Amino acid sequence: MTRFWTLAGLVLGGLASLTPAFASGTPADQAARPVIVLGEDGSLLRWTPGSAVLSPLVVPWIPVNDLAAAGARDRVLILTDAAAEEAGKRSKGEGRAILLDTAPATPAAIRTISFPGRGIKATVSADGRKAYILAYATGKDSSRAPQPGGRALLHALDLTTGKVIASASLDQIPNAIALDAPGRRLFLSLKGRILSYTTAPLASSWHYRSPGINRGLAVRPGSDVLFVERERQVAVFDPKEIDARDAVKRRSRDDDATTIIALPIEAAALAFSDDGRMILAFGRGDRFAFVDGEAKWGVIAPDTPADLKGSEVVRPVFFPSGTADLLLASLPGRKVVPVPSPPEFLSSSSDEVQEQGEPVEPETPVAPDDQPPPAEQPPPAGPPALSPSPTPSPSPAPDTAAPRAGGGPVAMEAKALRGKVTGDRRRVQAIVIYGPDSIVHEHGRTQPGPDGAWEAPLPPPGTYRLVPLGERSSALRSVPSFLTVKVEGEGWADLDFRVPESGPTR
Repeated sequence: MTRFWTLAGLVLGGLASLTPAFASGTPADQAARPVIVLGEDGSLLRWTPGSAVLSPLVVPWIPVNDLAAAGARDRVLILTDAAAEEAGKRSKGEGRAILLDTAPATPAAIRTISFPGRGIKATVSADGRKAYILAYATGKDSSRAPQPGGRALLHALDLTTGKVIASASLDQIPNAIALDAPGRRLFLSLKGRILSYTTAPLASSWHYRSPGINRGLAVRPGSDVLFVERERQVAVFDPKEIDARDAVKRRSRDDDATTIIALPIEAAALAFSDDGRMILAFGRGDRFAFVDGEAKWGVIAPDTPADLKGSEVVRPVFFPSGTADLLLASLPGRKVVPVPSPPEFLSSSSDEVQEQGEPVEPETPVAPDDQPPPAEQPPPAGPPALSPSPTPSPSPAPDTAAPRAGGGPVAMEAKALRGKVTGDRRRVQAIVIYGPDSIVHEHGRTQPGPDGAWEAPLPPPGTYRLVPLGERSSALRSVPSFLTVKVEGEGWADLDFRVPESGPTR
């Protein structure tokens, strides 16, 4: 059975649409079959097992906006714009979904379905019978000139009859769409929330609160746990853990995530390995990271292989398990490069462990907090995404890789926050204190001394996040990536960070 990985060329709201799609079948079956990849320019590419390159797949429907596996072997659904002459005759035929048989050297169209709006994202049920399309319809006057504004649409297609069977209007353009394994529920990533739709009938249902810009979605194989990429985080939504929360306190929350894992890279999409043990976080550029999808424990961002450096996009081609090698494609170079699978997640003392997953305390709603600014640039002018800040327990020093305070509240004559930077401390220009109770506000910052020791006056009561930053407020790789403290009148000591001796500021 052919597997399919996609990269839509359409960019909306400054974000590329990046959605991995899987065909069904065992990893062994998939390994023996070609893989179809959607290129950065909307072309279709094919990888043949054993080949070190992607080869072009010639089809007349270029450019392709998105691609999804269509259940049966060697079938794929592509989204493309209607030809100009067709769109002129039928105002509702702006987009087309084409079901292809990719087994022949030249793929053959099995069925073509027209729908209102320009198709931008697609997902297909496991049995290949139903497809769900995100589309964007622009306003037009009698001259067919684009008008300001437009509307986002969700279409349900019957791939056996070739008809649009239901449609719904959306108040935002989603960044991603995902379907659960039974095919009964859709998830749409929107600003501030993850919207749920039932598929029979196609109707808006409940939603997960998820502050900030939500991007890539992935449902863990064999479960109903949803993983969401949102502004340098992977937020995990486990419905069993959510249902176990106190109903009254649950309503007061700003974020329904049950675990939050910090990402050391900018990403826009998530893809699970076939066995559900590992997640690949990736996007534009040549950086990628592995996330432990089974234990929801941590992140490893390996060095970019030489053959992938400078890529506009890296694309997963074959990801059979959390312990097997991953194959990544370089676009537009079209090389296919093996990447050794990460070992079992390294010990907390390893420089490669960027972050440990934070369980979000279900019983104590806390004002929102956030991640440090992107590493590649100074902090953005606008506020970053918000996420709950867990309340640390005043206890002896926990594991330093966890994003919790390394010490506990201690009585001091001069009440203060104190710690020390070890390792390559010359790279740390400031310890920035965000809060209280929100990273939207920077409370203050302090500079470590020559020996790495730092101290800041004790801030007012509240929850704060401490982040070491480098030159021009760039983020640093450190262990831990940040610390969260709750100030209740006593000072905090042993708020320590270790910066690796080698490796550039990111």
